[in-house]
Amino acid sequence: MITEDDTPPYDRPLLSKKPTTDVKDARMRSDDYYKENFIDVITNVKVTGVDLSHRKINLGSGDSMQFSRLVLALGGLPKKLSCPGADLKNVYTLRYISNANKIAAESTGKNVVCIGGSFIGMELASALSKTAASVTVVCTTDEPLPQLGPDIGCVIRNRFEEKGVHVLVKSNVEKLEGTDDGVTGVVLTSGEKLPADMVVVGIGIMPPTEWLKGTRIELDDRGFIIVDDRFRTSADFVYAIGDTVTAPLPLWDIENINIQHFQVAQTHGE
Repeated sequence: MITEDDTPPYDRPLLSKKPTTDVKDARMRSDDYYKENFIDVITNVKVTGVDLSHRKINLGSGDSMQFSRLVLALGGLPKKLSCPGADLKNVYTLRYISNANKIAAESTGKNVVCIGGSFIGMELASALSKTAASVTVVCTTDEPLPQLGPDIGCVIRNRFEEKGVHVLVKSNVEKLEGTDDGVTGVVLTSGEKLPADMVVVGIGIMPPTEWLKGTRIELDDRGFIIVDDRFRTSADFVYAIGDTVTAPLPLWDIENINIQHFQVAQTHGE
């Protein structure tokens, strides 16, 4: 098992709900589990390429590794803002436990703006509201959590407002303002300016599959890995599971669909 993380697998969905989580409390398995099941875990290493003809992967360290079967469980990279000011200091995305811990530590007593009204943005807003000076959520949709429908989204928005979290709907970000020290405000296309000492971006994911382009592994037009009902890619000795695949959903007679949810990823693994 090879991971870019500095620790073996942990419960990522927990990070947006409890960003103060310590890595030892989030670990999925103990070190003994991996030893007892003869699983070698290689941390802090990025896979940069694959040679399918020779069944070999290339690592960021400069080394390579042979395989007979390859399973790609890549997860998703958080999308970044593309507006002016997106690269200012104190603008964060959430993927690693180190990101979550830093967001929690830096948000105390600060004005926080969460951009994105889906699960990441809303869960972080709820968690940070306990210690931040203020929390505002900016979402483009009619209500937050559009996956749950507008009626439920409206109820959730009202609950958040009652708890002191301001939720702006049908709103788009024009730019971020700031100084060399970091972000100071979020300007919406409506002209409204929100004070912000910290911005957390949760606007979806993109598949980290650039290194697969040009190989026999087929990707869709968005870069997601196309698999069959047994999670085989177009190279039949390479499998892919989780957030970065588009797979058949026979129950609903859907040929291929990408579902970004941890329970779906767990089911793929099982």
